[in-house]
Amino acid sequence: MSTERAEGRTVIQNIFLISVIFLIYVRPYEEVSFLESFQLTRIFVVLALVGCLLNSFYRRYHSESIIRENTVKWFIALQIISVISVFFSIWSSNSLDRILSTNTKIVIVFFILSSLIYSRKQLLLFLNTIYVSVSLFSIRVIVAYQQGQYVIDSETKRIAGIGTLGSDDPNDIALVLSMTVPIGLFFVLKSSGKLKVFYFALLCIIFVALAATGSRGGLLGLVMGVTVFFGLLYRKQKIKFLSVMLVLFISLITFLPGAYKERFMSMLDTSEYSYSDDQYGRINIWRRSVAALMQRPIGYGMGNSIIAEGKQKEREGTSGKWMVVHNTFLQIALELGIIGLFVYLMFLYSSFRNGLFVLRESIENLDKEYVLLSCGLVAGLSAFMISGIFLSQAYYWNTYIFIALILGLKRTTMISTNEKD
Repeated sequence: MSTERAEGRTVIQNIFLISVIFLIYVRPYEEVSFLESFQLTRIFVVLALVGCLLNSFYRRYHSESIIRENTVKWFIALQIISVISVFFSIWSSNSLDRILSTNTKIVIVFFILSSLIYSRKQLLLFLNTIYVSVSLFSIRVIVAYQQGQYVIDSETKRIAGIGTLGSDDPNDIALVLSMTVPIGLFFVLKSSGKLKVFYFALLCIIFVALAATGSRGGLLGLVMGVTVFFGLLYRKQKIKFLSVMLVLFISLITFLPGAYKERFMSMLDTSEYSYSDDQYGRINIWRRSVAALMQRPIGYGMGNSIIAEGKQKEREGTSGKWMVVHNTFLQIALELGIIGLFVYLMFLYSSFRNGLFVLRESIENLDKEYVLLSCGLVAGLSAFMISGIFLSQAYYWNTYIFIALILGLKRTTMISTNEKD
């Protein structure tokens, strides 16, 4: 079946999925409270899923099922381990609740997005929706910050009481923003005229919102994402790459708020609490988490990493609040065990391979748009990898959405190649 006919049959599914993307990123019901009672996100997720199932989409419009993709196989394996973890969990009801309340939605959206994308036009439509939605959310962040909706953390004002993708933690918000910046670079570089100005303005809005989070992990993710983007784009033009990075570095130093710069530089201060605080410092949290993992290599069950860290704290005779592990990979290992960590890493690795495969194909085909897009998506995922070292983001929507987009990128590349043949 041609992509033109497929496009005509999936307009409704596209509308449903665009609605889901807008709702989970922007969360308009936080501003218009009466909308919350309608459970709009859940409704549109179900509608999009039903639409895909009724049309048997992946069987009709693609030569192969998405199940054949290695990334999807690793994803399914990860979900199986998550379910199995309920049976050896130290708190089974908590693990089951995490699977039903969070993981199920992620699985559904991941498979819908992976299955639905079949054309370049459609992929760009979803990317535009995400970019504009994150920009609208960024405006919400800036307005709330200006209205005094923040907390003081180590003399830094950090946005509070506003969320995206199910979380109002400023570190989680920063991760979403930093992963979106490479997508913004893609739109800016591929566009011209007024559209380029528009996309650049949105990019500036996202950067301002990122500064309002005061997140050090988010800023590291931003730096990594931008570096990978231009590193891939100018991989054979080292002088150009270094020149661009120098300009961006000077711009970052110039426009980043002073308090944020000081907070970021405190990462290098070994007297800072992350290094020295035995109860709440991240270094000691990581040390306890590794010790807890050695005690129970099969893991403690999904959603129980905080308990694992707390129990280890008790074993060591340390008092204080039980803490999140502040590391995505340790979080996975503690909850799903060493095998779960291996599967998770292979899931991420296969996604990078897909993105780099498209980059090579696009270079060979002189497809500038897809060269930029593959750079953007791989860079966005790279931002997650570095931020994930400092944040507990194992089950956060954004990562799975990006990986689904990379699957769509590869699929549309293969379809285009087959049609040419």
